[in-house]
Amino acid sequence: MGLWERGCSVMKRVARHLYYTIQPMLPPLVDETIVMWIKLGYFPNVKHPRTFNEKIAHRKLFTRDERFAKLADKWSARNYVEHRIGKEYLTRVYALLRDETDIARLDFDSLPDAFVAKGIHDCGSAILVDDKRQVDLVDLREKLKSTLHRRYGRTQNEYWYQEISPGIIIEERLQDESYFVPLDFKFLVFHGKVKFIQVIHDRRSRVAQRFYDASWTPLSVKRPGSPLAPVIPRPKQLDKMIGVAETLAEGFDFVRIDLYAPNDSRIVFGEFTFAPAAGRSPFVPRSFDWELGEMW
Repeated sequence: MGLWERGCSVMKRVARHLYYTIQPMLPPLVDETIVMWIKLGYFPNVKHPRTFNEKIAHRKLFTRDERFAKLADKWSARNYVEHRIGKEYLTRVYALLRDETDIARLDFDSLPDAFVAKGIHDCGSAILVDDKRQVDLVDLREKLKSTLHRRYGRTQNEYWYQEISPGIIIEERLQDESYFVPLDFKFLVFHGKVKFIQVIHDRRSRVAQRFYDASWTPLSVKRPGSPLAPVIPRPKQLDKMIGVAETLAEGFDFVRIDLYAPNDSRIVFGEFTFAPAAGRSPFVPRSFDWELGEMW
């Protein structure tokens, strides 16, 4: 690395440190505008949004929808899903942990060899256990405590996460013969209709993804830092998954419905997402941001 590159790297670290120092003092609109400008590469119009990311930011700052917290909560969302489409679309839950006492009392011997532990009040905290005999239980309990105390959404201005009572669910580990983790199908539903499907591959290492339209035509749309996943055949259950997603999304101008289809033989609900990537991740090409914004 040359002198110029080292200097730029240092300046970026200084700027990042300065931003995180002053961020708590910034009005939310100013904070959101600065972050989006840096990450998206264009100056956003949050008050009068046009693009998909701008409309996510507008939702975060200028709405107050009580449904968001209820459905972003992975525990209470289960009741909604069961009522709307049936409990057969839900994972099996082995335990709900609300505090450190629950974690301390958790009987790991009663759990199956494979399971998943994840926060109901955040995103990205899932812990996959494929063989509990190979797990350091002391370390696992510490990770569960860390998840329990994690406060998600404040720095992203996603107010609904702060309204969710923290908790952890221990649930079944979905199995797929072709993938370490079943493909994650993310249905982008606008005004009750699925328009695009984002498919996430390989949660173990570098995540790859591919967008498709509702007819399963593959697109070349990318998210920076995430390679295009290979095109896969149209799932046998695609029409049924679309029906499930549209039923769950009824009444919302936009929501992303995440589903799994292990071995393409079962449909399993994942979660509701009301602000994908917090509205801070660009698309390549940038025109897709505008295309999605027009659908909203």
